[in-house]
Amino acid sequence: MHCSAPLSRAALATLIFLAGCASPILQLSEQSGLYEKVKGNAELAKQFLSCSRQGYQDQAAESPSATPSVAISGQAPSAAPALPAVEAAVADSPQLKADEDIRVLLDLIRDMNDPTERKVDIGRLIRIAEMGKRLLARFRIDEDRLAQDTSLFAQLLLAYNKAYFGDIQFRAQPNQAGSGIQGVFKVVSAGFVDRNGNAFAFPGLSSEITVSIDPVKQEPTVRFHASSVDSRRVASDLVRIFLEALMDAAFRVPATQEATALKVKWSRDERSYPRIDPDHPPISYDQFARVARDAMLAEAVVTSAVGKAARGAGVFGTNNETLAAAVETAGGILAKKLAEHEAFCYFRVTKGKPLVMDHPGTRTEALAVPAAVR
Repeated sequence: MHCSAPLSRAALATLIFLAGCASPILQLSEQSGLYEKVKGNAELAKQFLSCSRQGYQDQAAESPSATPSVAISGQAPSAAPALPAVEAAVADSPQLKADEDIRVLLDLIRDMNDPTERKVDIGRLIRIAEMGKRLLARFRIDEDRLAQDTSLFAQLLLAYNKAYFGDIQFRAQPNQAGSGIQGVFKVVSAGFVDRNGNAFAFPGLSSEITVSIDPVKQEPTVRFHASSVDSRRVASDLVRIFLEALMDAAFRVPATQEATALKVKWSRDERSYPRIDPDHPPISYDQFARVARDAMLAEAVVTSAVGKAARGAGVFGTNNETLAAAVETAGGILAKKLAEHEAFCYFRVTKGKPLVMDHPGTRTEALAVPAAVR
């Protein structure tokens, strides 16, 4: 029997119905540890919320103490601090704005980012996993036209997708005498490299890595053979690429030098994704390391919790491993990116110093673990 790659609408509706019957709401944490640390200090709370609502480059354009405005969704700024930044990234992208599931995605992020009661809906995660595959398929079909989309999300998604599949190029190789062409060789990327420097590559990709760069001499190479293509891994990776692109477009937390995002230019003035400035980092190197650790821990914990629920009796069952892998990845990546942005803003406004709260006699330390990992 022939089956199309994306789920049919009827099948998707059935899965969401089954998830609903199994009470798919997971409570991640009662409160946000980082917001709790600053909310007792009115000025720091104001700065934290202002930072949370914007991408890093937008924060730099205004005073860090600027008063947060009302969220685009009409909620109070503290109801889901990071949601306005995601809404701004969506508003900038015609592809996202037109998608049938965009409201589902924004509602999911709102619930996961609520400082008082963080939760995740498995039914919504199913639709987000399908949304990611749908958008990537659209890019694959008409890459040239979509390359003209100047939104940061579109440019990041295109770059991340190409890097994941090797960003393959063929180049002429001079002969030893340098007077002619000896042959043609293939050059591939190391895969999609996220802002922390972690690489993800399509398992069906084989590559040759050049050891010597001397064009005159014979260049020794090391060949890496492709591993078998695993549907679970590929489904997870495609969802990861989609959500990494969206959340990076929204938050723009500075990236390490090898990150794929740094290759992207967007908008008419060809802005670049922010890198970690080695001379003037916005937070210390140790704090960047803490941001990375906390974000990965949030991803691990939420991935595990969602994966357990997605494989539970009465929800999906063991015959839906590929879908379960994509769904748990969607939950984990959203948790990671929200924790990453939250921790970055926390260190930005506290500058890594102990906090003295407005209430006399109350003192708390600056370091905290994001809510999703407590």
